[in-house]
Amino acid sequence: MSFRAKIILALVIMNAVFLTVITGTTLQFFAHNGYERLRAHARTDARLFASAAVTGILTHDVGGLQAVVDEILTNPDIGFVRVLDRSGRVLAQGGARQALARPFHEGTMRRSGRSRYFEVDQPVIVAGIRYGTVELGLSVRPLRHRLAEGRLRMTTVALVELLLALLFAFYFGSYLGRRLKVLEDAASKVGEGQLGYQVMVRGRDEISRTLRAFNAMSLRLREASDERQRQDGALKELAATLERRVAQRTQELADANQALQKLALHDPLTGLPNRALFEQELGRLLMESRRTQECFAVMILDLNGFKAINDSRGHDAGDRLLRAVGQRLQGAVRASDVVARFGGDEFALLLPALRGGGAAIAVIAEKVARAVAQPLALGLENVEISASIGVAVFPEDGVDMLLLIRRADAAMYWAKRHAAGFQVYDPMIDVQAAEPDAMPPHERRIHAAMANGEFLLHYQPIVSLIDGAVVAVEALARWEDPERGLISPADFMPTIERSRLMTEFTLHVLDRALDDRVLWAADHPSLPIAINISALDLQDDGFVQRVRDRLAQAGPARLVFELTEGALVSNPDQAAWVMEALRDAGIPAALDDYGTGYASIAYLRTLPFDRVKIDRSLIAVIDTNVNEREIVRAIIDVCHCLGYGVVAEGVEHDGLQETLRALHCDYAQGYGIARPMPAAALCDWLAWRAPAGARDEVSLE
Repeated sequence: MSFRAKIILALVIMNAVFLTVITGTTLQFFAHNGYERLRAHARTDARLFASAAVTGILTHDVGGLQAVVDEILTNPDIGFVRVLDRSGRVLAQGGARQALARPFHEGTMRRSGRSRYFEVDQPVIVAGIRYGTVELGLSVRPLRHRLAEGRLRMTTVALVELLLALLFAFYFGSYLGRRLKVLEDAASKVGEGQLGYQVMVRGRDEISRTLRAFNAMSLRLREASDERQRQDGALKELAATLERRVAQRTQELADANQALQKLALHDPLTGLPNRALFEQELGRLLMESRRTQECFAVMILDLNGFKAINDSRGHDAGDRLLRAVGQRLQGAVRASDVVARFGGDEFALLLPALRGGGAAIAVIAEKVARAVAQPLALGLENVEISASIGVAVFPEDGVDMLLLIRRADAAMYWAKRHAAGFQVYDPMIDVQAAEPDAMPPHERRIHAAMANGEFLLHYQPIVSLIDGAVVAVEALARWEDPERGLISPADFMPTIERSRLMTEFTLHVLDRALDDRVLWAADHPSLPIAINISALDLQDDGFVQRVRDRLAQAGPARLVFELTEGALVSNPDQAAWVMEALRDAGIPAALDDYGTGYASIAYLRTLPFDRVKIDRSLIAVIDTNVNEREIVRAIIDVCHCLGYGVVAEGVEHDGLQETLRALHCDYAQGYGIARPMPAAALCDWLAWRAPAGARDEVSLE
C-alpha cells in the first residue's frame, strides 16, 4: 500500500470514528432531553386535566367528566385519558382501547399497538383530601418524529464531514506522496553517485525544510567526496614519492654496502684485494683443490729497500711506488691469478692450476722479479727496487690456508736474509728459523721484549647500556720500549700476527692478565677479562691445553676470548672445534670487529659465540648516517634472534649511548665510557664507579 493510500485510509478511519462518537453522543443527548420534556409536558397536561375534572369528580357527574375527556382527546398528542374515583372505580375514559385495557404504570413509556405512550397520573386533592385520580397517556410520536429528523440531519452532516475529510486526506496524501517521491528520486540520484544533486523547493513547510536539508547534505557529500579525491590524489602522490625515495635509499644503501664491501676486501691505495679477500680466494681454491688434487702455489713478495725510499722521498713517493708495483704484478701474471697487498710493502700472489712443478714456479718468480725491478721515475730520478719472494706449494708444503701462508712467508724471509731473490719452502727453513739468531731482526726484537717484560696490558671496561654496570674488561697489549717509549699496537701487532710468535704472544698476554687480576680480585672476583686470540692460535692444536694449564696454575678466573672475523675465514671447522673446547673449559668466545666485511651470518649461526662486538667503523657514524644506523639495527636484531649479546665498540660520547639504547644494544665500550688504563688505574676507576651502582657481578656470558 502506498504512503498516500495509508494517509487517506488513516484520516478516513479517524474521521469516521470521530463522527460516529459525536453523532451518537448528540442523538443520545437529544433523546434524553426530548424524553424529559415529554415527561414534563405529560405531567402538565395531567394537572390541567385534573383541574378541569375536579367538579365532575366531586359531583360524580359522569357525563360531564366524559365530555371533558372527549374534549381532551381532541388533542392528537394525548392517546388515552381515564378518571378514577377515590375507590379506583372508572368514572370516565377514552382514547386507545388497548392502552385502556391493560394495567396503568405511572411514569413509564409503554407500547400499545403501533403507538407508544408515556403514562402519568395526577391525584385530585381538595382541602387535603384525595377524591380521585386522573390517568393520562401522552403519545411519543411527535418526539420520535423530532428525533428522527435530528438523526437525519446529524447523519447528513456526518456524511458531508466525512466526504470533506476524504477530499482533504486525498489532497494531503497526494501532496505528501509527491514531495516524498521527489525526495526518494533525489536520494536515488545521490546513491547512484550524483553527489551534489539538488531538488526544486517551494514553500516553507516541514517537507520543504526537509528538502532544503537534503540539498545541503548533498552539497556537503559532494564537497566531502571532492576533498577525499584530493586527499587520495595527495596520498597517491605521497606514496609514489615515498616509493621513489625508498628505491633511491635502497640503491644508495646497496651502493654504500658495495662500497663498504669493496673497501673491506680491497686495499684503498692500490685497489688490489687485501689479505681478507686473498684468504677467501685461497680458502675457496683449497676446497676445490682438495677435491681435484690440482697443484697451486702461494707466493709472498716483500720489497727490498722500500723503507729507505719512503723515508728519503716521502710517503707520496712511496705510495706511487706501491701502486706501480701492484700494476706490474698484475701485468706479470695470468688473469686467473690473484694479486693482493697484505700491507706495507708486502704483496701476495695466488697461482691456481700450476703445472710444471719447480721449473714453472721459477719461471713465474723470475718474471715477477723482473717486472718489479724495472726502473720507476720518481721526480727527476729513476728508482730501482727489488723483491724477495717466497713460495709454498699445495699439497707438498701444506694443505691448510694459514700453514701455506706462513711457510711462503718463511721462505720469503729466508730469501731476504740470503739475498736469494726467491725461495720455495723447504722444511729446513723452519729448523733454522727456530733459533732466535735465525729470526728476522724485528721478530728477534719482539721475542726479546717478551722475555724482558716490556709488554704490559691496559684494560678498557665494557659496561651495560641498561644500568651502567661493568660487565667485563678487555685486555689490550702495549709495548713499552726502553728507547722508543710506548709503542702502539698498530705498529707491532701486524708483525706478530705474521710471525711464528703469535701463539707465544697470546699466552704471554694471558699470563700477564692473570697476574694483574690479583689487584682487583678481592673486590671484584667475578669480573671477566676479555683477551684477543688470532687465527694462528686456532690452528695450534695444543692451544686449548696450554690455556687450561695456565688457569690451573693461576687459580679460578673468568675469561672471554675474542676472535676477529678474519680468524674465522681461514679454517671455520678448526675454529669451531677450538671454540667448543674452550667453552667446555668455561671460557666463552666473542666475535670481535663484526661488520668489517668478511664474516657472514652463516658464521653466527654455526659457530658457538656468546656475544658479538660491532666494529667501531659502523658505530661512529650511526648518529649522522641513517643507512649505517639501519645496518647496526639489523645486526643487533639478528644477534638477539640467535641469542647473542651485542657490544658496541668505539662509543665516544653520550649521544651514541642514547642511540644504541634506542637500538636495543646490550653493552658498550669506548673512550666515551673509559679509556684503556693500567691495572692499578683500573682498580681506582672501579672503586670510583662502584657507588654509582656498577655491579661487576653482571657478566657477558
